[in-house]
Amino acid sequence: MTIRGKWAVALLVALFLSLGANLFLGGLFAGGALRGDDKFRPARAMAAFMKSLPEEARPVFRESFRARRPELRAKIRAVAEARGEIADLLAREDLDRARLDAAFVALRARTSEAQMLLHEIVVAAVMDLPPEVRSKWQPWWSRGGWMR
Repeated sequence: MTIRGKWAVALLVALFLSLGANLFLGGLFAGGALRGDDKFRPARAMAAFMKSLPEEARPVFRESFRARRPELRAKIRAVAEARGEIADLLAREDLDRARLDAAFVALRARTSEAQMLLHEIVVAAVMDLPPEVRSKWQPWWSRGGWMR
Protein backbone atom coordinates (compact mmCIF):
# COMPACT_ATOMS: atom_id res chain seq x y z
CA MET A 1 0.00 0.00 0.00
CA THR A 2 1.38 3.38 -1.01
CA ILE A 3 0.17 6.61 0.48
CA ARG A 4 0.01 9.48 -1.99
CA GLY A 5 -1.33 12.97 -2.34
CA LYS A 6 -2.91 14.81 0.57
CA TRP A 7 -2.65 11.80 2.88
CA ALA A 8 1.09 11.50 2.36
CA VAL A 9 1.59 15.20 3.06
CA ALA A 10 -0.68 15.03 6.12
CA LEU A 11 1.18 12.01 7.46
CA LEU A 12 4.57 13.65 6.97
CA VAL A 13 3.38 16.84 8.64
CA ALA A 14 1.96 14.83 11.56
CA LEU A 15 5.21 12.90 11.93
CA PHE A 16 7.26 16.10 11.84
CA LEU A 17 5.03 17.86 14.38
CA SER A 18 5.10 14.84 16.65
CA LEU A 19 8.86 14.67 16.49
CA GLY A 20 9.11 18.39 17.27
CA ALA A 21 6.72 18.12 20.20
CA ASN A 22 8.57 15.17 21.63
CA LEU A 23 11.96 16.82 21.31
CA PHE A 24 10.62 19.96 22.95
CA LEU A 25 9.02 18.04 25.79
CA GLY A 26 11.87 15.66 26.38
CA GLY A 27 14.67 18.11 25.80
CA LEU A 28 13.51 21.28 27.45
CA PHE A 29 11.56 20.21 30.50
CA ALA A 30 12.62 16.65 31.20
CA GLY A 31 16.23 16.61 30.17
CA GLY A 32 17.52 16.14 33.67
CA ALA A 33 15.24 13.17 34.27
CA LEU A 34 17.22 10.88 32.00
CA ARG A 35 20.87 10.00 32.13
CA GLY A 36 22.91 11.76 29.45
CA ASP A 37 23.55 9.91 26.24
CA ASP A 38 25.57 10.82 23.19
CA LYS A 39 22.57 11.33 20.93
CA PHE A 40 20.09 13.11 23.18
CA ARG A 41 22.16 15.15 25.65
CA PRO A 42 19.26 15.79 28.05
CA ALA A 43 21.50 17.43 30.64
CA ARG A 44 21.95 20.40 28.30
CA ALA A 45 18.20 20.88 28.01
CA MET A 46 17.75 20.79 31.77
CA ALA A 47 20.65 23.21 32.19
CA ALA A 48 19.00 25.61 29.73
CA PHE A 49 15.71 25.37 31.62
CA MET A 50 17.40 25.96 34.97
CA LYS A 51 19.30 28.90 33.50
CA SER A 52 15.97 30.52 32.59
CA LEU A 53 15.06 30.59 36.28
CA PRO A 54 15.94 33.37 38.66
CA GLU A 55 18.98 32.27 40.69
CA GLU A 56 17.04 32.09 43.94
CA ALA A 57 14.41 29.79 42.36
CA ARG A 58 16.84 27.12 41.15
CA PRO A 59 17.21 25.18 44.42
CA VAL A 60 13.42 25.01 44.78
CA PHE A 61 13.05 23.67 41.23
CA ARG A 62 15.88 21.17 41.67
CA GLU A 63 14.18 19.77 44.74
CA SER A 64 10.79 19.69 43.04
CA PHE A 65 12.22 17.73 40.10
CA ARG A 66 14.26 15.47 42.40
CA ALA A 67 11.19 14.57 44.43
CA ARG A 68 9.32 13.33 41.34
CA ARG A 69 12.30 11.93 39.40
CA PRO A 70 11.22 8.24 39.36
CA GLU A 71 7.73 9.10 38.16
CA LEU A 72 9.10 11.51 35.56
CA ARG A 73 11.56 8.94 34.24
CA ALA A 74 8.74 6.42 33.87
CA LYS A 75 6.64 8.93 31.90
CA ILE A 76 9.54 9.81 29.63
CA ARG A 77 10.28 6.12 29.04
CA ALA A 78 6.63 5.63 28.09
CA VAL A 79 6.93 8.43 25.51
CA ALA A 80 10.10 6.85 24.12
CA GLU A 81 8.40 3.46 23.90
CA ALA A 82 5.43 4.98 22.07
CA ARG A 83 7.80 6.67 19.62
CA GLY A 84 9.61 3.36 19.19
CA GLU A 85 6.33 1.66 18.32
CA ILE A 86 5.75 4.25 15.58
CA ALA A 87 9.29 3.75 14.31
CA ASP A 88 8.72 -0.01 14.16
CA LEU A 89 5.46 0.43 12.28
CA LEU A 90 7.01 2.83 9.78
CA ALA A 91 9.68 0.26 8.94
CA ARG A 92 7.14 -2.43 8.05
CA GLU A 93 6.30 -3.19 4.45
CA ASP A 94 2.71 -3.96 5.42
CA LEU A 95 2.01 -0.63 7.13
CA ASP A 96 -1.47 -0.72 8.59
CA ARG A 97 -3.26 2.64 8.83
CA ALA A 98 -5.33 1.65 11.86
CA ARG A 99 -2.28 0.48 13.81
CA LEU A 100 -0.37 3.64 12.89
CA ASP A 101 -3.30 5.83 13.94
CA ALA A 102 -3.53 3.92 17.23
CA ALA A 103 0.21 4.31 17.79
CA PHE A 104 -0.08 8.07 17.34
CA VAL A 105 -3.03 8.17 19.74
CA ALA A 106 -0.88 6.32 22.28
CA LEU A 107 2.02 8.72 21.68
CA ARG A 108 -0.22 11.74 22.24
CA ALA A 109 -1.56 10.19 25.44
CA ARG A 110 1.93 9.40 26.79
CA THR A 111 3.21 12.85 25.80
CA SER A 112 0.24 14.49 27.48
CA GLU A 113 0.77 12.46 30.65
CA ALA A 114 4.44 13.47 30.76
CA GLN A 115 3.60 17.10 30.10
CA MET A 116 0.95 17.10 32.85
CA LEU A 117 3.49 15.73 35.32
CA LEU A 118 6.02 18.36 34.27
CA HIS A 119 3.41 21.07 34.76
CA GLU A 120 2.62 19.66 38.23
CA ILE A 121 6.32 19.78 39.11
CA VAL A 122 6.66 23.37 37.87
CA VAL A 123 3.50 24.48 39.69
CA ALA A 124 4.64 22.85 42.93
CA ALA A 125 7.97 24.66 42.70
CA VAL A 126 6.43 28.00 41.74
CA MET A 127 3.99 27.83 44.65
CA ASP A 128 6.96 27.70 47.03
CA LEU A 129 8.48 30.89 45.62
CA PRO A 130 7.79 34.41 46.91
CA PRO A 131 6.06 36.81 44.47
CA GLU A 132 9.20 38.86 43.89
CA VAL A 133 11.07 35.76 42.68
CA ARG A 134 8.17 34.56 40.52
CA SER A 135 7.93 37.97 38.90
CA LYS A 136 11.55 37.72 37.75
CA TRP A 137 10.62 34.65 35.68
CA GLN A 138 7.53 36.29 34.16
CA PRO A 139 9.33 37.83 31.13
CA TRP A 140 10.56 34.39 30.09
CA TRP A 141 6.94 33.29 29.69
CA SER A 142 5.48 36.47 28.23
CA ARG A 143 8.12 37.00 25.54
CA GLY A 144 8.22 33.38 24.43
CA GLY A 145 11.57 32.77 26.11
CA TRP A 146 10.66 29.10 26.30
CA MET A 147 10.86 28.92 22.49
CA ARG A 148 14.48 30.11 22.28
